[in-house]
Amino acid sequence: QKARHGTTRAQTMVNTAPPTLNENSNQPKIQIALDDFDYFSVLGRGTYGKVQLVRYKKDGKIYAMKSMSKQLLQEHEQVEQSLIEKDILVKTRYPFLVSAHYTFQTPDSIHLIMDYVPGGELFKRLKEEGRFQESRAKLYAAEIMLALGHLHSLNFIFRDLKPENILIDDNGHIKITDFGLVKSLMKSSDSTTTFCGTPEYIAPEMIQQQPYTKSIDWWSFGILLFEMLTGLPPFYDSNVSKMYRKILNDDIEFPSFMSPEICDFISKLLDRDPQTRLGASERDVEELKEHPFFYGYDWDAILEKRVQPEWVPQIGSATDVSNFDEDFTLQREGPSLHNAAGISNQVQTSFAGFTSAQDNGL
Repeated sequence: QKARHGTTRAQTMVNTAPPTLNENSNQPKIQIALDDFDYFSVLGRGTYGKVQLVRYKKDGKIYAMKSMSKQLLQEHEQVEQSLIEKDILVKTRYPFLVSAHYTFQTPDSIHLIMDYVPGGELFKRLKEEGRFQESRAKLYAAEIMLALGHLHSLNFIFRDLKPENILIDDNGHIKITDFGLVKSLMKSSDSTTTFCGTPEYIAPEMIQQQPYTKSIDWWSFGILLFEMLTGLPPFYDSNVSKMYRKILNDDIEFPSFMSPEICDFISKLLDRDPQTRLGASERDVEELKEHPFFYGYDWDAILEKRVQPEWVPQIGSATDVSNFDEDFTLQREGPSLHNAAGISNQVQTSFAGFTSAQDNGL
């Protein structure tokens, strides 16, 4: 299995005044600040900050707090992208997508109070188990593709599907997280050209720097499904340049234990022609649902989580973090406070109205 990516760096602590929820609205102001939370463990780290397990003191509920440095977002030109991520987390309510319940800011950081999904990352499960049986991977695949289809219906392209961005809830169902690379306002026929994502899952058209559409998510989905069944992506190589050449040119080698239906399904997802790739038409996820691999599937039952997953995590308590990587969870930290001196007025203005409470969703 590949190594984790992403680091964060130390910042200078400053004192901050608490902002309020529902900025720039006529709704009653609700005070929320960093010291309104109890802090337990670090769940993960990324380029711009970290995710911690927290408890909101006012209602006692457990959440995952994602905190990002405005300074780092400014340096990496990711301010607009962070606002897109916030909008998705607050506005989108879907069984297989992580949501945010509160968002707020300090002069130096933004904070998203999200669902805590205690089963940990799909990445960790693959790392520990090697691969999944086809029936188990099939349910994961069904839930993941419904989530992607929902995002596409809202004119988003996800662009970073990988096991690290898929969490497992306390009942064994999946939730997609980390919308930091999502592209918004993308109708079915719209294309974009930004090169981004994780090398193992990048589609050929992106490597070739061609305009691409939402169908790149279905390529990544095909890679992920192959990885769930075998333990590694089909074109994996520790040398990224060689891996890109394999993505562009190599045939897929299917192990003998994979059924003809799943091999055909993956082959159609990993079509190097984005126009004929399964899911590329305006029908999107409906094309995938009709493939023989899912023959007889009750999609209403899938959406309503009435199909029992084969693996259910053991959860000892509301603050159990045993299903996350110990490299992170053994760290005990409080609120992240950084130096706001280098943040431009333009960036601070961009975050006006960032603070919000959960709305009714889409």
